[in-house]
Amino acid sequence: MDLRQLHSSQKEAMKKIMEFSGESNELDIDEWLTDLTNLFGLMKLKDEIKILETMGKLTGSALRWYQENLGSFTEWEDAEKALRDRFKEFTSYSQLMQDFIQIQQEENQSVTSFYEHVMRKYKKAKQYITEQQVITVLQTGVKNSMKEYLIRNEKNINDPEEWLQYAREEEHIQKRIQQQRSNMGLETTTTTQPFFDPVMSVRTFQPTSSNNQSSNRYTSTTKYHHKQYNHPENNGTYSTQNN
Repeated sequence: MDLRQLHSSQKEAMKKIMEFSGESNELDIDEWLTDLTNLFGLMKLKDEIKILETMGKLTGSALRWYQENLGSFTEWEDAEKALRDRFKEFTSYSQLMQDFIQIQQEENQSVTSFYEHVMRKYKKAKQYITEQQVITVLQTGVKNSMKEYLIRNEKNINDPEEWLQYAREEEHIQKRIQQQRSNMGLETTTTTQPFFDPVMSVRTFQPTSSNNQSSNRYTSTTKYHHKQYNHPENNGTYSTQNN
């Protein structure tokens, strides 16, 4: 990759970093600086370039403050520390703990992403929170489908990194099981032939004129014999013959 391509890719990467204005209820300065520092590390930029690139991601009061103090930043660490000290909001211990223990893994969030989110919050209040409390938050906030396995192995988990290892293993197994079930369902769908009930056609009988004539003759003959059989003379003759 030549210098022009490298410069272009760096610009695209910098666009993904959100702008920071320093206003309250906006971005957390620690998280913003962490993302920015990680990107600078991948780019392998010199300190003077880092300081100038940072100015391009600031707006509002944060940009004005940064420009006023730009001359005092000789190294990137100076600028990073000054930004953190200036825009770090004071949060009470109780508020930090409340926010920390309420962290929940989202339905489509990976275990790694959930873990990293918890650890970022942990670093903000590291002086108040122990690693055991971090494990408790991870166990409580993880998705229900993962909890049973992690609780069974709770005695073997001594630090957050070990928790992440167990959680990743279980996540991998669940994904494999889900994939196998999907494949089985696909095979069943493709191999099963559709079943159709045979439909029998019903032919309606239409009487013809000859059929009508035969039917009429049969009816007349039947009526005649019936009348003859019930005639008194016939009854007497029938009785005499029997006697």
